[in-house]
Amino acid sequence: AWDGSNSRLHSSYLHIGAWFIEGLAGIKPDPNSPGYKHFLIKPGVIRNQPLDWVKARLESPYGTIRSEWQILNGKLKLMVSVPPNTTATLYLPTKDPKSIKEGNVPIARANGIKHLRDTKEHSILEIQPGHYNFEAAL
Repeated sequence: AWDGSNSRLHSSYLHIGAWFIEGLAGIKPDPNSPGYKHFLIKPGVIRNQPLDWVKARLESPYGTIRSEWQILNGKLKLMVSVPPNTTATLYLPTKDPKSIKEGNVPIARANGIKHLRDTKEHSILEIQPGHYNFEAAL
């Protein structure tokens, strides 16, 4: 029961928390690298929807992983933190890979970032430990 009168099994509440972290913020474990030594960030950005920002963090064995995004004037602003001794694969939602910047610098010149490939919906980047502020056209 939702009011707690009959049930003491609260696992139904856990799944919504995982959806916030993995589905909206996009912080996901890499099945090939258990324990968040390497992880994925794939923000749950849905264009033309009322949800225009998300902030989340996950305490991993290596430190805090952060994913915070906001849609503002047709642009995605994404802040990501990758803890020391880890790496992440970022699926950055954009249809215009040339618009991507990190800290006002095109990603080709940004430190700690390797551009892997593009799909119709994402630019896929490998990122090293650090704090990043991405911006891209949606």
